Amino acid sequence: QKTVSFLGSEQISTGVYDGILTPQASCEILSVLSGSFLGESLYKNKTKLKDKIGEKCFSQIVTLVDSGLVGMGAFPFDGEGAPSQENILVQEGIFKTFLYDTYYGNKFNSLSTGNAARSGIKEPPMCGRRGFYLERGLKDVYSQVTDGIIIEELMGTHTANPITGDFSLGAVGHLLKGGNKIPFKGVIFSGNIFDLLNTVQAIGNDLKFYGTCGSPSLLIQGMKISGK
Repeated sequence: QKTVSFLGSEQISTGVYDGILTPQASCEILSVLSGSFLGESLYKNKTKLKDKIGEKCFSQIVTLVDSGLVGMGAFPFDGEGAPSQENILVQEGIFKTFLYDTYYGNKFNSLSTGNAARSGIKEPPMCGRRGFYLERGLKDVYSQVTDGIIIEELMGTHTANPITGDFSLGAVGHLLKGGNKIPFKGVIFSGNIFDLLNTVQAIGNDLKFYGTCGSPSLLIQGMKISGK
């Protein structure tokens, strides 16, 4: 059904659009953002969140959590045997804490948050996300948009800058005009992840996990699209 909905896709006009990021597109954005919360990034001075604990860094409706008990990598303990736990990273827009394994926890006189992750059984544990997700909202955001865009998928997230949050990514989705959906492709969605999560107007109730990242649909204001 999704594939058929993209038949006849064309570029849309360059502009600034209000609209929706689907859970899949939102998870691709969050996968880049997650590195900013790691103790390793803090130690290596590779995060914009350094010295910002207690400050408002995101929209007040954004709550971000990393839990070793949800998502694809859910398990009672992490790669070092530390108990998995739920870590509230951002609460109503306020940045709360970084994530640590034992090594980087010792660097900052902190206990492990259960964030030693292994990429395979033969690999040593490294500081990493477990089940990184944005908490669901209460409403269906799709009913709130009759004119705008829905970004279904993003391409090239590996090119985004995980330190500054700047990105310029290929995007496919649907243009909404009077409630009608017109498929588009071949456009570039650009901006900054931190700015993007400051312009979230509403959060959907459709939380979905893709691997170790989870997100509901997000209603976003002012998305910059480069098309024809």
